[in-house]
Amino acid sequence: MTADFEWQQQAEAVEPGSRRGAAIGAAFRNLFEVWESYRIVPDRYLDAGDKVVVFAHNRATARGSGMKLDQPFAYVWTVRAGKLARVEIYGNEPEALEAVGLQE
Repeated sequence: MTADFEWQQQAEAVEPGSRRGAAIGAAFRNLFEVWESYRIVPDRYLDAGDKVVVFAHNRATARGSGMKLDQPFAYVWTVRAGKLARVEIYGNEPEALEAVGLQE
């Protein structure tokens, strides 16, 4: 990863907004306080030049209620000089494709 790696979450997320550096670790700790057994299961990858789109399912169980999460997400990874520079998370495929200038 680049030294200025950025994690951009969608507004509806447990940890919404943009994080860099140590703030990413704090956001992940908060995320794992809410969810246990959190897994991201990739379904397919799309090469978009300096970006890679990963279509995946997020699966987890809420710690307090036991509610199950099985929701599709799309991750847009930006690569700079061979290193991961940014990840943006989208709730659906069309938004992710629009973000990289592609339409299916």
